[in-house]
Amino acid sequence: MTNILKLSLAAVAIAALAACGGGGDSSDVADVYVGTWKSACYSFTNSSGGTSYSKRIRTISKSSATELAGSVIYDSIFSDGACTVLANRVWTDNSPILGKYVLGAKAQFLGANTDSYVFSNITTPGGTFSGYMVVNGAQMYLADTATGSAPPTGWGIYSPYTKQ
Repeated sequence: MTNILKLSLAAVAIAALAACGGGGDSSDVADVYVGTWKSACYSFTNSSGGTSYSKRIRTISKSSATELAGSVIYDSIFSDGACTVLANRVWTDNSPILGKYVLGAKAQFLGANTDSYVFSNITTPGGTFSGYMVVNGAQMYLADTATGSAPPTGWGIYSPYTKQ
């Protein structure tokens, strides 16, 4: 009976670790975020005042157990909200935004057990954002705000990101 209880408790502990982003063979919190992630289709106001659509692609690599290096580039511009029909204009800004994520304490955000983080934009010095991130299966959710601004109230417009 004792062995069954121990085995059950071990299974619950493993499931809990996997649910909060810490599963797998490594104990480093950063590991779950490593990879290439493509955002959901989102809308923005283009230079002519109309609405266009795009996707973001984030590439994240591990620097240490709690630090990640990241780059963000934008996909093509689309004319539809599903990001399937390419717009009749050329995307001119494909230079990546480079930065560093420093993961902090676990935090509850929108009912999820997340990792808090601070993102420092290396491309634009002084661009610092704080927020929350979590991976759920093959999807990553991010919520951030410029440091000193009001805390985020929902997941960012780019979420969810899907692992590529």
